[in-house]
Amino acid sequence: MSEENLENNNEYITKPSKMKVIFGVIMVLIYLAMAYALIFTELFEVTIQYAWMRYTFGCVFALYGFWRAYRQFKY
Repeated sequence: MSEENLENNNEYITKPSKMKVIFGVIMVLIYLAMAYALIFTELFEVTIQYAWMRYTFGCVFALYGFWRAYRQFKY
């Protein structure tokens, strides 16, 4: 395999498609919105009875949303 073909393959592998970028951004927004809804609103007080559970799940969603954002915008 020539060096030129190897460089083209590396560019092809590391460059995400537009659809993947759009999907990634939408998922980051969904995770952060879910974290906000769990922590700062009363939407889930009926379904999740304990406040500590809402805050825990909210923090997990926020951390995962920030992790996905980091991975999404790292490239």
